[in-house]
Parts: sequence; structure tokens; C-alpha cells
Amino acid sequence: MATYKSIVNKYLTDADAYTLGVGTNASNIALLAFKLATQESLSIFNLQDGFMDEYEDETGIDTGNSQNETYDSTNDLYSVTGDVNLTLISGAQTANTQPTDARVVIFEQDVDSCTVNTDILAYVSRDSGTTYTQVTLADHGAYESGKKIYAGTADISAQPAGTAMRYKITGANNKDFKIHGVSMTWGV
Repeated sequence: MATYKSIVNKYLTDADAYTLGVGTNASNIALLAFKLATQESLSIFNLQDGFMDEYEDETGIDTGNSQNETYDSTNDLYSVTGDVNLTLISGAQTANTQPTDARVVIFEQDVDSCTVNTDILAYVSRDSGTTYTQVTLADHGAYESGKKIYAGTADISAQPAGTAMRYKITGANNKDFKIHGVSMTWGV
């Protein structure tokens, strides 16, 4: 975490906020949005410069481009179909201005023992999924017994210009897991 001394006379950017510890607050805000969306049975919960999808239905997912996903309408989650790798792609959400960074928070439940950034990977795009940048996820603890929060931020300033925001969650190594919801936010 940064100290006051390390940021004196420095022009701060959105990306610096995560170094300053705001990332933990951002994860907590995403958790609150997830809980609110769950309580209110909201398909997509729009945030200022972001959105939360707790999978009340399939509205927020691009089912035509996602692969090997099974939607469980009873438990409001996505899981892997068979002994394959999951690719779960969100529908595009429009940013008001062109973002330079994006943050993803994943609400996940292991079925197999999974390692973040090895078996569960996240990507973000600002050009509707033509270009993706990988997000380095960190474990932010559990939100319920056996259910984890993974979050991370990626610099997307090198991607082609655009405001059509998407996330992509992929599985690797044929690991089985469940995704209960994903929050994506962005900044300039």
C-alpha cells in the first residue's frame, strides 16, 4: 500500500487508486451490489461506470459466443458443461467515455480445487470483445462458506478505441467451478 510520502507531488490516476487500497473498497462495493442485485432479483444492476450481473437470468451473457456454459436458473449461476473449459462472455455495456482501465470482481465457488490465474482467468475489453486484456486476479476472501471473491484490474489503454465494455471468464485445465456473478467497473 502507498504512503502519503510516496504520493506527494504525484499526479494520481485511477490505476493508482488500487495501489492506495481503494481496490479493497471496490471489492466491497461490488459485494454490496451483488447482495442488492440478489435480494432484488435484478438481472443487470447498473453502476456508475460499471455493472453487476448476479445471473438472475441470462440477460447479461452473450450466449452465442460463450462456450461450454450451463445456466442454472434455480441457483442463478453458470457452471462448466462436462470435462471441458468454460468461456463465459458478457454482453456489451456502454461506457460514457473511453476507459483506460477496467476492474472485474468474480463471485466463484469451486467444485474442483481451482487456482486463480491458472484454472480461472478473467479478461476485459473496451472494443466489444475484439481485443481482450487479461486481468491478474487476487483472492479477496469468502463472501459465504465455500464461495470466493476474486478481483483484479487491468490497464486497457493500449486496446483499440472503444466504449463497448465486455468481460470474459475462462476456465483452464478442465476444472469444474461455478460463477455466481461478476461485476465490471471502469475508469479513465
